This record gives sequence, C-alpha cells and structure tokens, in this order.
Amino acid sequence: MKKNFKLIIFIPLIVFLIVAAVVLANKWRTDSHYNKITIRGNFTIPEDDILKYLKLENDSVIDLKKVNLELIQDRILNHPEIKKVSVVKQPPKELIIEIVEKKPIAIINFYNKLMLVDRDFEIFSFKNSGMLYDLPVISGIDLKNDPENINSLKKSFELKTAIFLINLAYTNSKTLYSYISEICMNKRDMIIIYSNYRSIPFYFPRMDKGDTEKSYSDKLQFKLKCFGGFLEQILPDKSEKEIEYVDLRFEKQVIAKEKLNQYLSDGSQNEKTN
Repeated sequence: MKKNFKLIIFIPLIVFLIVAAVVLANKWRTDSHYNKITIRGNFTIPEDDILKYLKLENDSVIDLKKVNLELIQDRILNHPEIKKVSVVKQPPKELIIEIVEKKPIAIINFYNKLMLVDRDFEIFSFKNSGMLYDLPVISGIDLKNDPENINSLKKSFELKTAIFLINLAYTNSKTLYSYISEICMNKRDMIIIYSNYRSIPFYFPRMDKGDTEKSYSDKLQFKLKCFGGFLEQILPDKSEKEIEYVDLRFEKQVIAKEKLNQYLSDGSQNEKTN
C-alpha cells in the first residue's frame, strides 16, 4: 500500500518535470535561436551573396548566444558593395538585416585595375558587374611616388578634381551627368572629358598658380555648364561632321575644331576661321 502511495505521488511529479523541461526548452529556443532571416535594402546585391558573407544559408538556425549581432554586422560589412548595415531581432524567431548599398558614381581605371568610387570618395571593388552600367570612367591618374596605393589614390588631388566634376554634374542634372563618358587626368596642361555623344574630347583647364580652391571650383562649374550647353546645341544636328575637339580652357571662349575647319564661339554665335 505504501509502495502504491509513493507511485501515485511520484508519477505526477515526473510528468510535471517533463512538461516543464519541454516548455523551458522551447522558450530557450525561442529566446536564443532564429530560423527566419529577412534581408532588406539589397537592390543589386543577391540575397545569397550576403548570406555567404554571414556563412549561413537562408534556413539556418542562429544561436545568438554564440553569434552576436555585432559579429553579424561586421561580417556583412566585409562585403565590398555594402555601406551600412543594421541587424535587429524580431520576436518570436526572425532576424531582420537592413543594408544600405554603396552607390557608385564612377569607375576608376587605376593601373588597369577597375574599381568603383562613390560620392564620399569611398573606393571599393565590385562583385556585381551590373553596377558598371552607364558609369563614367576616371582614368590617367598616375601616382609616380606611390603607384598602386589605394590610400594615396584617395588623397590625390587628381581624383578629388575628377570626382568634384562628376558630383557637380550629377547634382546639376542627371542629363549633364549622362553626357560624361570618361574623365582623363593624364595631361599636365588640361583635363579631358570625353562625351558620350561621339566621344568628343573637351579640354578643361588645370588649376593655375593664381587660382584659389574656391576660384578654381567656380571655374570648373562654369566650364561644365559650357560643356553641357555645347552638347545640347549639337545633339539635334544629324549631320555627319566630326568634331576633333572642343577647347574650354580660355576665358569667355569655346573653341571647337572640326577635322578640316576650326570654329570660334563666344557661346552665342559661331565664326568660321581658316
């Protein structure tokens, strides 16, 4: 009788302990394990590519006791095309990753190596070739004292000048930005901007000894308007005449040379010279 009485007491106790263990185990899993990963903000970067940097699959279960949020963020930021990331827990078992992609404004051809640069002078490699579509190219930057050094490239006046022009065009209008095919910095006496229309070279002035940073910036801004204005004048022209170059280095003059003839313009009228 005593034995049966003990069994009556212990069986419910054992059942209670089993149920409690199951509840606690489920709670532990809910609190520390996430098996749904949601990625937002990736417009050009494939989701699988981001998960590779996390070393996870889409259906992976993450134990937050072993992998903290900062570690997840650091891993994602190793992706060359991601600028910012935020990782938050969304109960009961979802992990939300919000990313901000880098937005390149130009391609840099640096010692035959192609890289991207954004408006904040951040230089980065690329995995997605689709990011190269319709971007202007910056070429001809020569760092003789420190070739192929990316940190020196970031600090170079040549790159700052090229990006200033591209930023200026982008801010002014998307149309003006789209006119730029390439900015070549390999000439000491000029900056050459090649237009998307017929690859016409436009000669922009270099900084003179008498220029301040402000006066040179104003000068480039004015010359960029001349560049856009000239193209807008000739774009409706369907003739086959070829322009050899357009020289914008002179004050209050735009000199456009055809292959056989030279034209001198003050911005409103053209005068033919032989």
